[in-house]
Amino acid sequence: MVAGIVVLILGVILVINMPLIPKFKIEQDDSLNKMIFSAILALAIIIIFVYWGAAYV
Repeated sequence: MVAGIVVLILGVILVINMPLIPKFKIEQDDSLNKMIFSAILALAIIIIFVYWGAAYV
C-alpha cells in the first residue's frame, strides 16, 4: 500500500516536471533517451527498495 502511494506520487511529480527536460537537454548536451533511461533507472531503484523494505515490516 505504501509502495503504491509512493509510485503514484513519483509519477505525478515526474509528469509535472516534464517541461524541465528540454532545459536539461540544452545545458548538459545529453540525449533525451539517456536522460529518460536515467530517470527510469532511478525510479526503479527507489521502487525496489520500497517494496523490499515493506516486505519485512
